[in-house]
Amino acid sequence: MRRPALLIHLLKDPELEARASGVLVTSDASRVDGDGANGLWERLSSPRLLPTVLVDGSRHENAAAADYAAAESVGLAEVAHLNGGALAALAPQLAEIDARIPPGGAVLVWPDLTLRHKWWTSGNLHNLPGDLVRVVAPLSVRARGVNALARTAAAAERDERNRLFEERLHASETADMTATVATQAAQIQELTRQEAAWVEEIENLETQLEETQQLARQAEFWRYEAARLRDSTSNDDAEPAWSNLPRLTPSDITSLARDLERRTDRAISFTPRVARAWTRSRYPHVDAMESALVALAKAAEEYRASGAQTGGFPDDWFKTLHNLNMAGTDKGLRQTGEDTFTFEDTKYSREPHLKLDDVVSPNEVGRVYFALDSAQLRIIVDHVGLKLYGL
Repeated sequence: MRRPALLIHLLKDPELEARASGVLVTSDASRVDGDGANGLWERLSSPRLLPTVLVDGSRHENAAAADYAAAESVGLAEVAHLNGGALAALAPQLAEIDARIPPGGAVLVWPDLTLRHKWWTSGNLHNLPGDLVRVVAPLSVRARGVNALARTAAAAERDERNRLFEERLHASETADMTATVATQAAQIQELTRQEAAWVEEIENLETQLEETQQLARQAEFWRYEAARLRDSTSNDDAEPAWSNLPRLTPSDITSLARDLERRTDRAISFTPRVARAWTRSRYPHVDAMESALVALAKAAEEYRASGAQTGGFPDDWFKTLHNLNMAGTDKGLRQTGEDTFTFEDTKYSREPHLKLDDVVSPNEVGRVYFALDSAQLRIIVDHVGLKLYGL
């Protein structure tokens, strides 16, 4: 879903002024410094129709993402690019409404400050323009109500159809066959045009329905998460489920893997290849890898408990609930033909993986490759160690 290019050209015209719901809109993100922080907070806390995206401007490269998001969502949301002074000034107020801006990321602040605000980390900030339009557009359609311009256009179309009908009736009465043919041809052309318009309208409504259903699935997931967190915090006397774990060593991953399988009732499973891969890898950061595997086991338990529902994008789910950097696809793995594996006579995708390090020397690029098995509600780990290619 994209904004019309004509709209962007109109907003670039210095002689034109555009407003949405009474708010002046432009195709660029507004720049906010420490002096402008109070004014921005007043706008956020005052009654308004448009949501506002706050982007961490302490990183130079975020400016382009903010402007692109503003251009794509013009008339649907405001976008503000905050420098270090503005971030520091607004931090207490944003913390009060649970809308903290992740370092290098962004947050979508709804007009109702009591709602759950959506945020992007530095790792997925590139998804901001597309995500923003998908989330806000269907809600904007419902909030703005009847389109008076569309009603006026429909009335004009009805008048044109009535005129054509009267011309056809007049042609029949005068037995003017030439006029009849011309009138019918014009009517056919008009009906063809209307059919194309209705087809386009149906496609738009189907897109909105799909997006609304996706939002409903996400809302259901977060309701489940809220209930799960309430249950976990209310049981203060429960015995810790993750104590006395075997330690991961450079030569032995099997003890930890079997223990994690036992504790999770095989919600996490390890293939025989894991032990060989780990021993050969000589990955130096053993404690970090142990922590990642334990966190992945906890995620596997919740993956099973939720019925394989991650509430939208799996990478967001892993990052938000378990602080794990996860990617769901791997183009390089597909190019080398190592993107699948077989376990218990079933073929799985090996593309989902945890990223422990990237901008380091080749012998430190840690990876955990696994499959999300929605049929048996489990996570299957097939490789622990270094990246499988490009080293």
